[in-house]
Amino acid sequence: MSIAIERFFMKSKSLFLAVMFLMGTSFLLPLRAEEPIIPPSVYDIRPAGIERGKTASFTIDGRNLSGASDVLFDTPGITSKFT
Repeated sequence: MSIAIERFFMKSKSLFLAVMFLMGTSFLLPLRAEEPIIPPSVYDIRPAGIERGKTASFTIDGRNLSGASDVLFDTPGITSKFT
């Protein structure tokens, strides 16, 4: 083999080994989110009930509710408005 071909294979081998090393050690990097993902949860709703057909204000206490923009109900006809 000529010297040029030997140098090419040496450079290729070095590059290949470097890439394999980086791929092999990449799993050692910590895998984490920037902030923990905590789902919203409701602890308390006051008052506990209301007469049918009436309008009322409720206070909802819970965790991770600061970005809430809507309340979903499983009963048709109930609506909400944030104040």
